[in-house]
Amino acid sequence: MQEKYRNIYSDARRTAGLTQERWAEALGLSVEAVRQYETDRCLPSDAVVARMAELAMLPPLGYWHLRHKSEIAAAELPPVERLPLAQAVVQLLAAMRTFEAQHREDDLIE
Repeated sequence: MQEKYRNIYSDARRTAGLTQERWAEALGLSVEAVRQYETDRCLPSDAVVARMAELAMLPPLGYWHLRHKSEIAAAELPPVERLPLAQAVVQLLAAMRTFEAQHREDDLIE
């Protein structure tokens, strides 16, 4: 089953709480460039994505961008979801508990 597609560049802009016009201004780009990124007509450069991630305070954007632009990365790198902090913590604790039940305590520390 294919996962629902969301444009990561549009998500970053919305996370920053900016319009396309203000986003373009903050990035030093044209509004048309932002529109092209958000409609998948072209991909932003790695440098632009790094700036987007910084402005939106969204570090995973670089990872998502790499998976989006490279078939090899998409095949090899696991997907990283954007979750509420509480949900992420519970999932981490559950994974640690499962690991602990299957391994020695020293393995968990390593």
